[in-house]
Amino acid sequence: MKVRIMFPSILAPRSKALFSITWEQLSALQQVYQTSYIDDDQEGRLEDADGLPYTLDFLILEDLDFLQACLRAPPVAKELDQQLKSNDQQTNWVTDLVRLATLYAQITNEEENIWEYDVNVFLSEETSVTANYTPRTACGDLIVKLGEKHAQPTLEALLSLLESFRSSNLPKAQEAALYLLNQLLIEWSDDEDNDRHALTRPALLEQAQHAMQSENIFLRARGFVVASTLVKTAEDSIQSQAAPLMEATLRMVTEDKSEIVQASCIRALQNYLSALPKTMIRPLQNPVITAIAQWYGTKNSSELSESDDLVITVLETLRDAILLDTTVCITGEALALLFSIATAAVVNFQVTALVTEVFEEICESIQDMGKDQYDLLCEKVTLSLVSALEVSSVVDENPLANVSKLS
Repeated sequence: MKVRIMFPSILAPRSKALFSITWEQLSALQQVYQTSYIDDDQEGRLEDADGLPYTLDFLILEDLDFLQACLRAPPVAKELDQQLKSNDQQTNWVTDLVRLATLYAQITNEEENIWEYDVNVFLSEETSVTANYTPRTACGDLIVKLGEKHAQPTLEALLSLLESFRSSNLPKAQEAALYLLNQLLIEWSDDEDNDRHALTRPALLEQAQHAMQSENIFLRARGFVVASTLVKTAEDSIQSQAAPLMEATLRMVTEDKSEIVQASCIRALQNYLSALPKTMIRPLQNPVITAIAQWYGTKNSSELSESDDLVITVLETLRDAILLDTTVCITGEALALLFSIATAAVVNFQVTALVTEVFEEICESIQDMGKDQYDLLCEKVTLSLVSALEVSSVVDENPLANVSKLS
């Protein structure tokens, strides 16, 4: 990669050959990678005494990065465009490249074991908070770059692969394809020039709904996330199915036995809350807050104290639910729940900033409703404020006091 950046004029004429060689190497090593990391528990990301990487996953990562970079090279782009136009068959280089990326995007056994043990690590990978750049992440970037210019062929290839993996009962490969689809959908939503009518295809939503019923926890979790992203990306075109999807997601926050699925559903709710009309989701405001309260009631505060990403995800979803109608802070316990959850990770500046921002928005919103409503809010929080400021209660555990220390 450094050579390509430093000597573009030298490498450009040879970019087609380098692209082909890299692709061939990735294809040749795929089965070895599958056996070592996807099917087995071989440890990856290992370095020798000199700090030099020596495991296969590092080589795969570099190859995927280089392949992505070559897609932008004019000689490569021109050649691939010509091949795509001249090939009328269903199988083309886009299909082959998407299939290769999907196979490398599968969750490794090492990652699976870590994520099942610590859902916070799973969420940090999901939200790209971590600096851990893996072949899976690189495949996501590769699909995004591919989709920038060849969105429809890429989408068609992913859909075809999903049907193939589903019929072959390959849950890891299904999950990987849905992961790449989710990356493409997010990128698609940011580009207003894309034809979003393509996202209304029943097959896309059907694949996500099928995954939501899977026994594999990672595939099940991915199904809920992709369904919500699809609703958000396709906007009002599939809103008739959005409410049942959101209700199903909401149920799994408390009913699913997997923490991975629970956390994914809480995260997925953000897409519904931000994308759907308030008239549609306002009736679900209290159920969302209640579900989060029930979920929080099953957690140990010490367990959450080291799960900053999980706490932030939950707080962001709770924020979106509260801001649908801030009077819920007067009539219910939403505000107390907000402070209670924040207490678990109060030493995290992002948590403190988020809670402070939400509290300010709540106050401003209710203030605009008139003095009577604002007085009711003040009454709601007065006891907490007094206990937080009293010197005699400094030793007591108080959520508002803990948050105020860093705000």
